[in-house]
Order: sequence, then C-alpha cells, then structure tokens
Amino acid sequence: MVNAEELHITYGAKQCGLEFEWYKFQVTEKDIYVLSQCVADLPRLRILKVHRCRITDEMCEDLWSTLTYYVPLEELHFNHCALGDVSAIEIATIVIAENNLTHLDLTDNQIGTVGAQEIASSLLHPKCRLIYLSLKLNEIQDGGAREIALSLEKNTTLVQLCLAGCSFGPATFVQFGETLKVNSTLQAVDLSNNTIDMVRNKMNRSPEKSLAPSSVLWP
Repeated sequence: MVNAEELHITYGAKQCGLEFEWYKFQVTEKDIYVLSQCVADLPRLRILKVHRCRITDEMCEDLWSTLTYYVPLEELHFNHCALGDVSAIEIATIVIAENNLTHLDLTDNQIGTVGAQEIASSLLHPKCRLIYLSLKLNEIQDGGAREIALSLEKNTTLVQLCLAGCSFGPATFVQFGETLKVNSTLQAVDLSNNTIDMVRNKMNRSPEKSLAPSSVLWP
C-alpha cells in the first residue's frame, strides 16, 4: 500500500441484515481522521477520490490540513458528498499550495456563493495549476458563477470547466460570453441546466469563436 498512487473510497455498511440502521451508513469524523493519516503515510499518492459519502465540513479539518502540505497530489475528487462553503475555502487554499493539483472535482455538494468565490480567487493565483474544475450541482448562484467567469478572463491554465446545474441565471451567461472573448485557454465549458431565458439569442452570437478547438454547452 505504501506505493499506492490512486485511492478511491466510499464509506458505507455491508451486510446489515435484520440489524439495519441508517446511522450505519454514515461516515464519522473518526473515519475522515483515519483517512487523513493514511494519506500522510502514502508518499506517492497522486489521485484521491471520495464518492457518495455524507462528509461535512466539521469532519474534514485534519484532512484539509494534511492535503495543504501534500506535494504529490494531482487530482482531488469529492463527488456526491455534503461539503459546504467552509470546505470550499480550505480547498481553495490547497489549490494554491505547494503541490501539483491539476484536477478538482466537487460535483454535487453543498457549496454556495462564498465557497465558489474563494475558488474563483484561487484561479487568479500564480501558483494555481488547475486544468479541470467541476462545481456541477452546487448552488453557487450568480454571485459564485460570475466570480469564476471574471477570474477566467485572466486565468491561463484551466482547460475544462463544468458549472452545470448551479442555479445561476441570464446575467452570468452574459458574463461568460464576455469571458470567452478574451480567454484562449478554455476548450470545454458546460453551463447546462441553468437559466438562460431572454439572453439565449444574444449568446447564440458565437462568443466561442475565440476558442479553437472548443465546446461550449448552453442549456
């Protein structure tokens, strides 16, 4: 195990039988503490994926501290968990730490506007190496999505972005249209399942012309 480079974890219970109780399917703070110690003892871990666990901000203090100083890290995936703004702020610190983080996937958590704004700020930092970012199915709303769009006017590393189902509206689409006119790095942008309404025609004027090759997904 000491030479492991990739770790996938889902916390749950097996073979509950007649003694089934919902609490047996819940991850605990102790579980995440053990995970943080495990990561610290793996000198070559490049990819960490934690799936479908009700991990909350309160559980993760030790884990974020470990990852902030963990140099080998390249990909961090926390999909379908329960992380909120507090964790997003800590993760934004990890993005600009002394590591090799290039992929950040936080699909389907509870991150809001504040957390998204912190991640947007990290995209402007000279130490940011991200080429892939997903905040899909987080209610970051216009305040968070717009800050990400503004950051991408200056960011030169990000290649793929997914903000599908993030509860933002027409004004943010307009801002992304402006961003895509000046950003020549992005190759794939997914903004589907948000509200575009009356600006659809305006966005169809092909703001993506500055991207070649690229794909831009509108609702």
